[in-house]
Amino acid sequence: MAIICRRASRRERPRRWRISSKRRRRPQPPSTRWSIRSRSSRRSAKACGSGVPPAESMASRIPPGTVMLQSRSSRAVFLPAGRFAVHFRPMDLRLSLPILLLVAAVSLAAGVDTALRNESPGFHLQPAGPAAGGWTALTMIGRFGGSPELSWSRVPPGTESLVLVARDDSAVARGKIFWAVWGIDPELRALPAGLPRRARVDGLYQARVADGRPGFAAPAVELGVGQRLRLTLYALDRRLDLEPGADAARVEASLRGHVLGTAHWILGGGW
Repeated sequence: MAIICRRASRRERPRRWRISSKRRRRPQPPSTRWSIRSRSSRRSAKACGSGVPPAESMASRIPPGTVMLQSRSSRAVFLPAGRFAVHFRPMDLRLSLPILLLVAAVSLAAGVDTALRNESPGFHLQPAGPAAGGWTALTMIGRFGGSPELSWSRVPPGTESLVLVARDDSAVARGKIFWAVWGIDPELRALPAGLPRRARVDGLYQARVADGRPGFAAPAVELGVGQRLRLTLYALDRRLDLEPGADAARVEASLRGHVLGTAHWILGGGW
C-alpha cells in the first residue's frame, strides 16, 4: 500500500497536509514528489501532502516516530511508526481524502495486532493426534467442524495462564475469531480434541464467537489455497477475570499489556 505525496513548498510551511478530493492534475516538478510505501503490503494508493511529526503536546500520548497527516476539512490521522518506508521518485498522481483516511484506518488496525505480539524463543504450538498429518488437519477441521487436538512446549517463565485464539484470515472472513479459550493452566501441555460447545469445559472457558455460541465454530467448507486459519497461543502474566461465554473480542482486548509470549499454528494459504 503506497501513499504518493508531495512536499509542501516554503510558503506552505509549517508543513501540513494539503489534500484535494478532486481528480485534477496540476503540473509539479519531479523533484517535489515522493512516496510512502507500507512494509506489509504491495498494494498502491495515491495522495498529495506532507507528513510531519505530531505536536509536542501529543508526544506523550502516541508512540515515538508516529507521522501525523492533517487536511483542511478533516481531523488529523496518524500512521504508526515502523509501518512505512519513504521512497523518493518522480510522481504526479494523487489520492482523494476518503481513500487516504481508509489507508490510515487499515494501518492503525494493523497496529492493534502488533501490540499483542511478543515472540518468545522456543514457545511452540503444534497439532497432535490425527491433526499431525499436515493437510489431513485441514480436511478434518473443514469437514467435521470439531476442535483439533493441540500441544505446546517451552511456556515462558512467569506465565500465570494461557489463552488460545483462532482466527480466519481469509479474504472473506477478514480476521473473524472462530474459537477462543482462556483459563488454561500453564502446567498443561495439550488441549484435547472435540471440546463441546459450552462456555465452561473441565475448568476451561470458551468465548462466544460469531454464530452466537461458545466454543469452536470452524468454517463449514474444506480448507485450501485462499483460506487461512491462524491459531495463536498467548502466555499471560495474569489470569483473565471474565465470565464464561464472554464475547471473543472482549477476550482478545483483555490480553493487551499482559502478553509474555506467543506461539502460532497456521493452516491453509499454501501451508
